[in-house]
Amino acid sequence: MPELPEIEALVRRLRPHLEGHRLVSTRVLHPRPCRPSAPSDLEPLLRDRRLLGLHRRAKYLVFNWEPKPALPTTLLVHLGMTGSLVFSEAIPVGGTHDVALMEWDHGHLTFQDPRRFGLFTCEDAVLARLGPEPLSTDFTPGNLARLGTSRQPIKVRLMDPTQVAGIGNIYASELLHRAGISPRRRSDRIRDAEWPVLHDAIRQVLEEAIARNLRAYEAGISPYYHEAGTRGSWADDASPFLVYDREKEPCARCGSAIRRCEQGGRSTYWCPGCQR
Repeated sequence: MPELPEIEALVRRLRPHLEGHRLVSTRVLHPRPCRPSAPSDLEPLLRDRRLLGLHRRAKYLVFNWEPKPALPTTLLVHLGMTGSLVFSEAIPVGGTHDVALMEWDHGHLTFQDPRRFGLFTCEDAVLARLGPEPLSTDFTPGNLARLGTSRQPIKVRLMDPTQVAGIGNIYASELLHRAGISPRRRSDRIRDAEWPVLHDAIRQVLEEAIARNLRAYEAGISPYYHEAGTRGSWADDASPFLVYDREKEPCARCGSAIRRCEQGGRSTYWCPGCQR
């Protein structure tokens, strides 16, 4: 599933292609990702609109349109578990997984989503409920330390989008390993001196992952975005992660066997030797 780094890299890749261009029309092929709007209500809102800006909020792509009377100025796209975007200068042939076809003044952007868990909507109320962005200048060790008022495990707390926007399951495991903090430790038992360490680990892990994903997008080997004629899948099976999905493998830092448990219905990976 794409997380914050994948979406941030995707936004940076798409921005020079789309900003300032005009969206000619939109055709929605499946209603489920459009919730709560129906395709017949959504399509007229996404016709003859100039894109002023494209940015990321949590795991959402946020399209900001030139204002028009009585029309929303925002489109939210969430890739869900299996979504991807394909850009083509030619008219796309079409496929069984296509959800929405956006015709621009210089090409076509297709939203594909085999399992239909994504989102394609002009309803943006969800943005108001999100916490601070972990890569913003407003996100400080002091802001992060506010998570310490809870008895919840620190990994569960980090993944709450109302507390911190966009930290997902994979990178939560990775950044806690970088910080040397057990994902099972209660948030109210994180020591004062550890919050700055965790803050630095969050920024480092996410920024490194963004750079890695940018290279994948540029090479046309990402499963989340590709341009017509490229592979659209990872070049190899080499994992960039140190603990995620590495149960029973030796920790690269201390050699202890990586462990796995479930937290909130999600798999958590950590090293018992160097995460306390």
